[in-house]
Amino acid sequence: MKRHTFTLIELLVVIAIIAILASMLLPALNQARERGRSSDCLNRISQIYKAFLIYSDDSKQLMFTHMPVSGGVYPWTLRLKELGYLPKRSILACPSMPTTDYSFRTYGMYRSTLNSTFYNSQKSSWGDFAFKRGGIDELYYALNKMRRPAEIFMNAETMCNSTSVVAGRGIWVYSPGWDGSGNDSSAIAIVHNNRCNMSFFDGHAQSKGKNDLKQMGFTNAIVNGTREGL
Repeated sequence: MKRHTFTLIELLVVIAIIAILASMLLPALNQARERGRSSDCLNRISQIYKAFLIYSDDSKQLMFTHMPVSGGVYPWTLRLKELGYLPKRSILACPSMPTTDYSFRTYGMYRSTLNSTFYNSQKSSWGDFAFKRGGIDELYYALNKMRRPAEIFMNAETMCNSTSVVAGRGIWVYSPGWDGSGNDSSAIAIVHNNRCNMSFFDGHAQSKGKNDLKQMGFTNAIVNGTREGL
């Protein structure tokens, strides 16, 4: 019986076909992977809200972004961890942006004082809920003074700019219109299939696209690791 063998040309054709099929399937596989990570991310943000809600029930309906400590800043991440409100620290970071610093390179918390112009423009509809207790570097939010908590963003995916020494890592605070000064030109981040996951003070979490963010008052975001206008 005559045995058929592949010629070099036939082998190259097969390899070319496999390469074409792989190039067609890879984007779909990447999108599917990001959808899975996005779902995980939304779950983590929701868990953070629940931890914060329990904290607020124990703290006269207050939430916070940071408090002053000797020699530095006491961020929301550290306080929730040390007081035992978080089930595990890994929920503080997006699965697409792993970190070893669960104090500052995490999801961001909306910090109204980073852009007072934006906050003041929303007072008539959102309420005047942000205040300090006397210290310069501290900020608290009174939940009972929020008029439209479903509109007020809370935690969100953030990232430091590509020029930063911590490029691609999260940052613990953000604000619309803020240029990230002092924090490596950081901002909210477009991470999962051109969308940003964030939570709101009423407890719901959503994935937002660029147009959504623009309508909410954001003027820029970190896209593909670099700051871009919206």
